[in-house]
Amino acid sequence: MSKKKMFNKEINGVCVSSDGASLTLSHIISEAEKAHIVKVLRSTKGNKKEAAEILGISRKTLWEKIKSYDIRAE
Repeated sequence: MSKKKMFNKEINGVCVSSDGASLTLSHIISEAEKAHIVKVLRSTKGNKKEAAEILGISRKTLWEKIKSYDIRAE
């Protein structure tokens, strides 16, 4: 499985990765989803049941997304 490019900056209104390549819409959406999941998990102090309810997804789906995005507890 390949590592995803991380959004680093915006050049002339286009999001680019650290290597200067433009990012696809699906990648930008994935990064936004990951950031939102992390924010909700922090707000619930890691309570995945509550986070899943806030996000409007099942706990199973949340667990799958945590694994997929390699989100670690802080």
